[in-house]
Amino acid sequence: ASPMTSGDWVTVEFPSPRSGRFTICTGRSDGGGRLSRGRVEVSSTGGSWTRVANVSGKTGVAAFSVSREIRFVRLLPEPYAPEPLVVREVGYE
Repeated sequence: ASPMTSGDWVTVEFPSPRSGRFTICTGRSDGGGRLSRGRVEVSSTGGSWTRVANVSGKTGVAAFSVSREIRFVRLLPEPYAPEPLVVREVGYE
């Protein structure tokens, strides 16, 4: 994987709008590549974003719930660090 550069992010687009509880796990199963700090934003259109969670530096995980329907989830390192970002899982229930 290539290191991220300033302004990079990862976006997940769902095939249809959804609401509920989401979990994003970063890093490989051995713990490497875990995001040390970041934020999660959501959008229903991909044009306007709302911050909904922070990534825990301890676990590399962000868990959040949204009551309105969204179609996009965006993960941004914060502050920027030139390291590869590994997204292991995006969970939804």
